[in-house]
Amino acid sequence: MLFLFFSFSPYLLIDRLGIAKTEFGYWFGLNALALMVTSFIGGFGVKYLSIRFWMGLGSLCMLVGGLMMTAWLYYSGLSLAAVMVPMLIISAGIAWTVSPSVAGAMTPFGHVAGSAAALLGCIRFGGASIVVTLMVTLGSMSALYFASCVCILSLVTLISFIFIIKRRHTVVY
Repeated sequence: MLFLFFSFSPYLLIDRLGIAKTEFGYWFGLNALALMVTSFIGGFGVKYLSIRFWMGLGSLCMLVGGLMMTAWLYYSGLSLAAVMVPMLIISAGIAWTVSPSVAGAMTPFGHVAGSAAALLGCIRFGGASIVVTLMVTLGSMSALYFASCVCILSLVTLISFIFIIKRRHTVVY
């Protein structure tokens, strides 16, 4: 979903809203800062709460942020707040989902951790580039389309998380 934000945000904020490129950089940096802070919180919190908890919380945050953005854009139209406030919630969800999922996926492969990390990175970034390319190419560059894509991807994440958790009865992280 960050790749969607990377693709849509310059068009929405600079071209459509007329925000200066320097100001866009500050908002983009604020999103990166939120991602870093919430990653730190999630990394620290995994010591006290399970990987499953953080993945569930992250999936829900992404869905809530996507639904909030969709509703805000639908009822109020495009504005800086309608894009950035929900995006900060979505970024927290991404941080709380990605790091624990990588840790959980690599746990069984500790003896080949480097190879497992490389393969996982290839799958994540290759898959994201394909999905984002299709969404940007096939859809419109509207804010509502962006928000609906975030909602769809959030639902896929949440459903996948629930499906994986139900299938893995023996492993407790």
